[in-house]
Amino acid sequence: MLSIAIVATVLASIVCAQQPSAVALTPSTDWYGFDGNWSAVKFQIGSQQQSVSVLVSTSLSEFWAVGSGGCLAKEPLCSSARGNIFSVADSKSWDSLGAWQLGLDYLDYGGNGDYGLDTLSTTTLSGKSMTMKDIITASFNSTDYYLGYLGLGITKGSFGNEIAESPLTQAVKTYGWIPSYSYGYTAGAYYKGTSGTPCSVTLGGYDASRFVMHNQEFSLDPSDGLPHALVRGIEVTVGQDKALPGGWDNRTRILSNMSTSFSAMIDSSTPYLWLPDVICDQFAAAFNLTYNTTFDLYTLTDEQYIAFKAGASSYSFTFSLTSHDNNDDFGRPLQTPGVVNITVTAAAFAQALRYPFMDEAIKYGEPAVPYFPLRRGSNFTNTFIIGRSFLQEAYLITKYDTGVFSIHQAVFPEDSQTLNITEIKQPNNSPYPPPAAQVDGRGLTTAQMAGIVAGVVTACLILLIAWYCIRRRKRANAVARAIEEGKDTASTILPESPRSPMARFFFKMMGKNKARRPSPHEIMGSTSQPVEVAADANNAVYELPAQIGPAELDGDDSKSIQEQADFATETSHTLST
Repeated sequence: MLSIAIVATVLASIVCAQQPSAVALTPSTDWYGFDGNWSAVKFQIGSQQQSVSVLVSTSLSEFWAVGSGGCLAKEPLCSSARGNIFSVADSKSWDSLGAWQLGLDYLDYGGNGDYGLDTLSTTTLSGKSMTMKDIITASFNSTDYYLGYLGLGITKGSFGNEIAESPLTQAVKTYGWIPSYSYGYTAGAYYKGTSGTPCSVTLGGYDASRFVMHNQEFSLDPSDGLPHALVRGIEVTVGQDKALPGGWDNRTRILSNMSTSFSAMIDSSTPYLWLPDVICDQFAAAFNLTYNTTFDLYTLTDEQYIAFKAGASSYSFTFSLTSHDNNDDFGRPLQTPGVVNITVTAAAFAQALRYPFMDEAIKYGEPAVPYFPLRRGSNFTNTFIIGRSFLQEAYLITKYDTGVFSIHQAVFPEDSQTLNITEIKQPNNSPYPPPAAQVDGRGLTTAQMAGIVAGVVTACLILLIAWYCIRRRKRANAVARAIEEGKDTASTILPESPRSPMARFFFKMMGKNKARRPSPHEIMGSTSQPVEVAADANNAVYELPAQIGPAELDGDDSKSIQEQADFATETSHTLST
């Protein structure tokens, strides 16, 4: 019974340990970017486990890494500044799909990627190791994208005759690592805490310690299956201890209202707010921003940059959002049911441009240029975007299984490593495949089943060893009793019964395949005959007169990145328009 209990415990522990669960990815301790300071996540890619740090894209469904052509040999700081380089040539597991256009063309970026399937690995914040093979990966050299990306979308990619699943899909459908097609994400903020608060990325759930909970959910856009929200209003408030700027009538100023509302994608692939021209003009008028035609961005003076870095004590921006399909504008549209208000401090928009931004529009050795991450959307795209700068102080939860997402106010715990992970279970009516292949409704993957088989084999060996030891002990005790009782002073100890082929194989593996004892011989009886001691599990019974044959012995199994200068120093400047 004890052996059976051991077997049950082993099997139960295997099953429980392998159930899908939400996982928190490990952020890098460094900050990256030539258009700001951004937090990244760490992965290993390829057969050589090449380490890379990549940003998060809430719209992509691929994994991107900077290729070996992304840095020149004479630029020693380039690789680390770009999150390290992935060399396709050094990966033996790389399965090439050829060169294809990179998939963020709506951001007006270009470039091609060397696409292929390769192995992706990471270690989560809880110490769990995850490895997935045949992940769709693009190696690129362009500086339009300075770092690689982990795409959190679930759109399939078509590469000729090859259809590739997204990394998130693979984590559920193929490997069963996580319980649903979902994630929770906030971009982190370099200006929070003593050394910044890194990003938080949870697959298959969310980290409840990083946001303020509410129950309002928005519909994913059916055209692309991504988060789009209706931006009903944007207003800015001056800090209590700050004097009113020139031209302001009160402490709150409206930058956008229901009459200028617009639908925007929430996309961390870009740092900018891509807004309608009329709203950009309102921002510029409120803060006296200068539009730089070289960068197509609004640059800041040193004084403006310092003021924005003060955060909430200078300005706070409130974005009033609803689901993109909620067009209710009766009464007070900013207070109608379904509205979620997210407040972002000015520090989120105090960023800087560095070499080699925009194909080296900033030259090597030139100082960083402070800027406000606001871009006139009509100059580039028909898609308005709420980008990564906003997500520094907002938390996004996306549930593809139910076609909804929610946006929350982010919070910044003192210890960002303290987690409160909550799983998002896949509903029964999900249109997507369940986690991995299920067995007896338990959802066991191939690896889990292999583990169970190994457990069963181990348990059988334990039972066989126990049976053998008990059997030997009983035989030895029986012999000892017979001798003590004097039942047969000239008795003959019968030879062992022939071993079965399976038993011979087992004993050989255990190093106990000794030569058989010869046929028994009678021993002359005596009234003073010695009594044999009862054998234990490690002793065998041998008769003294017989010559034992020799026992056979067992054989031996036998572009350059300058060191980052301080932001908004006196050497920082604004390029002329």
